[in-house]
Amino acid sequence: MNGRILFPLAFFYLLVAALPAQSDQFVVRSITGVVNCVEHPGADQHRLVHGQTLGLDAVVSLSSGASVHLLYKDQSISLEEAGNYPLKTLAADRSKESSSFLRRFFNYVYEGIVNTSGPKQIEKYHEQYLTQSSGGIKGFAGADYGVTITQPVMGNLIPQSMAFEWFSAGDSILYDFQIIDYQTDGLIFKALLRDTSLVVNLQQLAVEPGRKYYWVVWQKRLGETTLGFPLADDPYRRSPKMEFVVSGMQVQDLAMDLKATDEYKNADETDRSLMLAQVLEEANYPAQANQVLLGALEKEPGDPLIRKVYAAFLIRQGLWEAAQRQL
Repeated sequence: MNGRILFPLAFFYLLVAALPAQSDQFVVRSITGVVNCVEHPGADQHRLVHGQTLGLDAVVSLSSGASVHLLYKDQSISLEEAGNYPLKTLAADRSKESSSFLRRFFNYVYEGIVNTSGPKQIEKYHEQYLTQSSGGIKGFAGADYGVTITQPVMGNLIPQSMAFEWFSAGDSILYDFQIIDYQTDGLIFKALLRDTSLVVNLQQLAVEPGRKYYWVVWQKRLGETTLGFPLADDPYRRSPKMEFVVSGMQVQDLAMDLKATDEYKNADETDRSLMLAQVLEEANYPAQANQVLLGALEKEPGDPLIRKVYAAFLIRQGLWEAAQRQL
């Protein structure tokens, strides 16, 4: 299928709706002053930490002048008065006044934090996406590959220079990078290199807007014949086949539409970055969403919330090893 968007927005929401329900937890988005909590009856009191998750049995305690901003599913809850707050009560009384966009945004952040809050949650989240074909990886389905991709250069790509990257497979390995026509398996571009990254200007290639392609990296050992093509498709000697469509400059329209909204204008810098990443991911521009999230991490390298949201994003793209490095 040669549509402009590989998988439309409706598919994204059907995919999320099909996933198992998240366990009920609160996410600590920001803290001012002294905020403590008891996580369950009989537990010791401790200070809250930015990016922490709390179950419904927890009780949050604010001292005078303190405040805390929480997420619960698709709702944002701000506590600004001194006192004790049972989270079970907050869950039952939560407001429904947020806009549709904000509810989606809060759930986007909530999903990222809750599903990367511990080893079991991370593994379960990973398994959810292994059971489906990834939106940008040909024949994904959890196969083991000899070359592991680090960045989600797939989905809808704008016609510009793109950096293709992968993890090293060993000092004696050469890499045969190829861009292939999805429909005909015809070779569009080929490069043999020692490095684990390559910048390619898509404008200079013979690719058609709206037509599907994929890129793949094959292992070749020093001394092995470097010309020609593999005789058999052996996943243990290559990367996944990362599908993409050159789709024009819709990214600019998406960003302009988002920036015109009151929700974006009223958000802080971090939330603006996460909002833009969410919109780009929903429209199947994972490469651009990845750059936005990396930019947010560079500005706030110690923010566990951004790092967890980014790790969850990488898991959704099928990049399990890259996500592990963030956690």
